[in-house]
Amino acid sequence: MTDETSRKVRIRGIYTTALTHLCLEHDWTVVDASGPIERRFEADFETAAPDATIETADDRQGVGIAGKPEAVDELVKHSSRLESTACSGTTPHPWGRCSTGG
Repeated sequence: MTDETSRKVRIRGIYTTALTHLCLEHDWTVVDASGPIERRFEADFETAAPDATIETADDRQGVGIAGKPEAVDELVKHSSRLESTACSGTTPHPWGRCSTGG
C-alpha cells in the first residue's frame, strides 16, 4: 500500500479498528497508526501527512472526516456502507456536526 497514488488516512478515536479495516480493504494507506492498531493488525504503518483524518466527533456520537475534498468524498462513500445516517457536505461545519440538504 505504499503506491504513490494511494490516499492516506489518519484514524483516531472510537471505531478505529473497524475504520482501519475498512480503509485497508479499500486500498487506503493508514498513516500514523496508534500502537494498539499496529498490534491488532500486526503491521508497521508509515508516518506521513494524511489526505484525510477520521476522528471522534465532539459529542462522541460518531466520527468526523476532515481533509482534502476528494479524499473526504471517497471516505464518506465507503463509510456510508457502515451507517445509513452518514451525511456529507461541502460547506464547512464545526467538527463533529453535519447537515444535509441545500
